[in-house]
Amino acid sequence: MIKVVLVAQPAVAIQIEGEEETKAPTESSTQRARNPPLDNPDSPAAPVFVKKPDTVTAQEEQILMAEVIVTGNPDPKVTWYKGASPIKDTPDNDFSFDYATKTYRFIIYKADMKDAGKYRIKAENSEGSVTENFVVKVEEPPALTVTAKLKSRRKSSQAPQEKLSLEQLVEVMSNMKREEMEAFAFKHGVTDLRAILKLIAQKKKKDQGVSDDSVGVDKALMDHKGKLKKPAKLKIQLSSGSPKHVKWFKNGVEIDNSDFRFKFSNQMPTYSFEIPELIMSDAAEYSCEMDEVEVGRGHITIDVPKVVKPLEDMSVNEKSPAVMECHLDDDSPIDVEWFRNGERIVDKASEAITKVRQKTGCILKLSMSKTQPEHGGEIKVKFQGGESTAKLTVISPPKFVVEFDANVKAVRGKPGVLKAQLSTTEYDIKKIKVYKDNKILNIAKEPEKYQFVQDENDATWVYFTVNNTTNEDKGRYKLLLGDQKTEGGLLIVEPPVDITSAFGDKEGVEFDSVTLDVAISKDDKKTPVEWFFNDHPVKKGSRFSTVDAGKTRSITIKDLHVEDEGVYKFVMGMAECSGKLTVKEKPINFPQPLTDQKSKIGHFVTFEAEHDHPRAEAYWAKDGFELEKGDKYEFIQNDTKHKLIINDCNPEDIGKYSLIVGKAKAETSANLSVEDEPKLIGGLKNVEVKAGEPFSLLGEFVGSPYPTAKWLFGDPKKEIEEGKRVSIASSNKNSELKVEPSNRQDSGDLLSSAVKFPEDNRP
Repeated sequence: MIKVVLVAQPAVAIQIEGEEETKAPTESSTQRARNPPLDNPDSPAAPVFVKKPDTVTAQEEQILMAEVIVTGNPDPKVTWYKGASPIKDTPDNDFSFDYATKTYRFIIYKADMKDAGKYRIKAENSEGSVTENFVVKVEEPPALTVTAKLKSRRKSSQAPQEKLSLEQLVEVMSNMKREEMEAFAFKHGVTDLRAILKLIAQKKKKDQGVSDDSVGVDKALMDHKGKLKKPAKLKIQLSSGSPKHVKWFKNGVEIDNSDFRFKFSNQMPTYSFEIPELIMSDAAEYSCEMDEVEVGRGHITIDVPKVVKPLEDMSVNEKSPAVMECHLDDDSPIDVEWFRNGERIVDKASEAITKVRQKTGCILKLSMSKTQPEHGGEIKVKFQGGESTAKLTVISPPKFVVEFDANVKAVRGKPGVLKAQLSTTEYDIKKIKVYKDNKILNIAKEPEKYQFVQDENDATWVYFTVNNTTNEDKGRYKLLLGDQKTEGGLLIVEPPVDITSAFGDKEGVEFDSVTLDVAISKDDKKTPVEWFFNDHPVKKGSRFSTVDAGKTRSITIKDLHVEDEGVYKFVMGMAECSGKLTVKEKPINFPQPLTDQKSKIGHFVTFEAEHDHPRAEAYWAKDGFELEKGDKYEFIQNDTKHKLIINDCNPEDIGKYSLIVGKAKAETSANLSVEDEPKLIGGLKNVEVKAGEPFSLLGEFVGSPYPTAKWLFGDPKKEIEEGKRVSIASSNKNSELKVEPSNRQDSGDLLSSAVKFPEDNRP
């Protein structure tokens, strides 16, 4: 087993099968429940008991403690009741609150039988209240047996068992260091070390001759609700006593007296702790300890400004004024900053940042005298404790962002279109004026001649169309919208050549010729003609020739290659057409096909063949798999004649060999056989058995083609045939004879002879 040691807390060792395990202390004695996080910690929430009170059982004269966990926002006020009466804070009891875990405790230092009964706890805040009931039982103390090694009584490694009362625990622990106290208290079942420390402090006062009643609290610490950068003071007023040592704590951590942010006043009867200027991190739980005894706890909460009316989205025209406002319920927010698209806005003449105080709060303002496009975007105002965001949209007047082309060409008789793009869709197309050569056009009176429309999918684009163009339509055209304009030219060109008949897809055969013809609408000598093959210009040469005659344009491809297959395109000005040329491979014949060959082991053999295709590629294969040139195989080619030489033949070379030619994979094939005389390996071993027992004999042999075997017996020798007692199992390399059962007639000489397969029965 594995030995596990927990060092974070005291543990109890358990012995199992000679090994030690470590048993962790139970949750009730060591762990503190955690308050589950709220979905939104800033949102108000009514009190909820995360951990409800259980029945509390304590022994007389021992510590009695009830514990609950309550969440809520703001933190609830908790009141403990016995019966119908609220419990008051006395020297015999105490109330505590753990701000980090939201744990509330009620402690009675010395339980008495009169403390038994029905109790109630009520938690309430501005969002609601909740109540839970529980029962307290007080029992007479049984003999408490503990094992303790008291410092004052350490006489041997084996300490006797003793009964320790609460007074004895306080007596022993008062002589210990703080770190020793924790382990000792836990070992003796003390769950609230702070209560023991309070008793120890009281004992030390008594030992020093100071009355336990010398420090009396007249006015306890009160919770303080403050504002940022405003002062806050916590104070406690004593009714009696003059403590020698006063300490203040924040969330359980002692506050340094030398910290310049804090002020301390210790003048009897009032002891105070002051923060001249609050910051967010000052919101916490504070406690006061006098002569090592806690005398009170209080909280500082900070009331941050809340947004009453947030910033609102706004749209304004460019160069118009704009004011964005955020209303708060506080007239003195701090650290106010404005941002645009994440960048801080600086107060200046064009953008004024102001704060207007009112009776119930204030208004934060961002004012712009003349808005520009760059003023638009996400506007955010931030202050200590909150923020507000809105979008400012600055609408600019329409501008031509894409202007008319300088010269737009239109074919005579066809429409001419000029287009432009504006910066926005917020414009009235009816307000755009159209000019030709600085003279305004009355588009409405000539709707068949002129059209001026917006793009259906993108209204920022406008199109001005001149239909059925003539040479008179040539000129300069201008659009005018307010002070914005765009200008371009319209040129009228003659109609281009058109194709009246295209060549389309065609087929050709290797070594033949093919011609691609195109018929055009007119004989045009000025417009150049271009031919393309797979989008690459065709280079004229011995195999490619073109003809330009009248209304016909053509290209001829001679001595077709398989590589000439592809897409051909004709281009003449704006006219073009294309088609696919398919080149069929010339049928391949074999004037000299392959013939079957024989060889002996260790010899070489040659296959020869000839085909009639001068450009076709060819390769050798065995049983359908392509061969690779090397020491084993030699390839020799002379134009259309091919040779295959197979060196050092062996039985593994037996098979079908082929010469495969061209894209169509024309093929000629022949078989190779490799021969070798059959031979027996070794001999048969003598076998001696008793009559009735089985026996077997194994004969091994080699040969090519693979031989078969026969078993012979007797004089003269006769072939043994399978029967009830005899079985023969043969393969390409051996044969086994089994006899079961044997008899005396089986004695004698046996022979195994190898017999060659017929020529057509190769393995």
